[in-house]
Amino acid sequence: MTHIFMITGNKNGCEIVYSQNQEIKTSVSQCKASKMIYQMARAHYRPVMPTVNLIKKMYGYSQKVPVLIEYNRILFFPTISMRDPSCCWINYYCVTDIKGNKEKTEITFCEYSIVQRKHAQQWSCVLPIDKRVIKKQMKRCHEIHSCFRGDKIIELVEDNIISNI
Repeated sequence: MTHIFMITGNKNGCEIVYSQNQEIKTSVSQCKASKMIYQMARAHYRPVMPTVNLIKKMYGYSQKVPVLIEYNRILFFPTISMRDPSCCWINYYCVTDIKGNKEKTEITFCEYSIVQRKHAQQWSCVLPIDKRVIKKQMKRCHEIHSCFRGDKIIELVEDNIISNI
């Protein structure tokens, strides 16, 4: 099974960090990180903008809105502005530890398993981001995860789209 840890944007596209068969791998793409998020969501039949707009509306977020792609597997949060090409998108479900200060944060990732996390491949990276930003985004993702069980978000998004027609 493939577990996506993060997608890091840069001026030439993005880099995807993931694990597959207990091995950490990277893949480079010419498209922007935000576009990669949209493509992943489309592959999982998840409407990105209606989902983001619903989350904004429900929680009052105006920036750095997490994107739920697949419940219990892929919930990305941006580290800086979503439109910034150097934005790093982190998968909430794979984060196991956060250490740092105002200048940099070390994030430890692990292959996500609902049953257990021991014996799973771990990987960590250091980002030039304040630890408080990561903690705030993790808290947001926890709230979203707690609210949206299974396909409940699809129903809420569809209801919201229909009510706005």
